[in-house]
Amino acid sequence: MFGAILKFDVKSEFREAFIQALVEHGHAAVPAEPHTLRFDVIADQDDPNLILLYEAYADTEALGVHLAGESHQRLVRTLSEHDWLTMPLAGPPRPFAPFFVGRGDTALTAEEARSSSP
Repeated sequence: MFGAILKFDVKSEFREAFIQALVEHGHAAVPAEPHTLRFDVIADQDDPNLILLYEAYADTEALGVHLAGESHQRLVRTLSEHDWLTMPLAGPPRPFAPFFVGRGDTALTAEEARSSSP
């Protein structure tokens, strides 16, 4: 499995609009992409304007399908058109590059831990 964590600092007056855009993106993308395994939008409990996104895919090919998908492209257009973030998106081909906290192959999943417990 391939996972990624992204961190967004959102201007406080646009917090709800930004979260809604991510939620709409998730609702559109996940059902259409069977190899998108996780799409978790997390509002930090200490800083409500810090929004984390955890995504997991079956493999890097599934991530490529996600990035090429209409829902992802629509999100990029929406975020490019609005001044919601404290740091703007980067240019193509990787507009979310500055927001990556980390990405890579998973070493352990909760499912694996549960299935291997005594």
